[in-house]
Amino acid sequence: MQINLYPELTLLKDDDSLLVWEEETSTTKKIKASTLKSYIGVVSGGGDVGKLLTFNANGDTNGVFYWMGTSEGTEVWSNPSDKGLIIGASGVGAGSPLSLVDRSDSEFYTANQPNSWISFYLGGKTLKCNYYSLKSRNSSSGFYPRSWKLQGSNDQNNWVDLDSQIDNTTLNGNSQWLSLPVANSSTRYTSFRILMTSLCSSNSGHLVLGEVELYGTYLD
Repeated sequence: MQINLYPELTLLKDDDSLLVWEEETSTTKKIKASTLKSYIGVVSGGGDVGKLLTFNANGDTNGVFYWMGTSEGTEVWSNPSDKGLIIGASGVGAGSPLSLVDRSDSEFYTANQPNSWISFYLGGKTLKCNYYSLKSRNSSSGFYPRSWKLQGSNDQNNWVDLDSQIDNTTLNGNSQWLSLPVANSSTRYTSFRILMTSLCSSNSGHLVLGEVELYGTYLD
């Protein structure tokens, strides 16, 4: 399908209709603007235009870290930390926090301290996050997070709670996924962090994860 309407498309209301030329069948067809926006990954509203990164399944390639790792769909994937993503941690117990986005088994965990956290700075880009995924380490040995918050920030000093989990026991095995919706998803942020708000399942302050991924509307 040949489409040359990207700038104009963002100005249309979702209920507007337009005629689109379908090259494969050499015909025109009427289609709603909302359908066409979804087809080519355009999101608009409130002056924002961005790429919609929609959660499909645990471990998929639709998230923002994978998108950054492909230089926004223009290159073969590599670790997004080489392409603008900056990952920080409250302290390092073992391994490297960069392994949280490297699509392989991770041996990283934070130092043993209260309120341990892992942060992700999108290198100047922003995300309206509406879903996130966590994966337990391949050899967690019982160090599973139980209570935590997903937070967003635009200055890495003031953090806003986007999701809060209390005594969530879903992660209870090695290399296990947990994916959750984000209710507070209307604001764009440049930074996100996972903040552990209680001790893990082994009663320590170690934040132990194998992988993290975020989804939503990715904007410049």
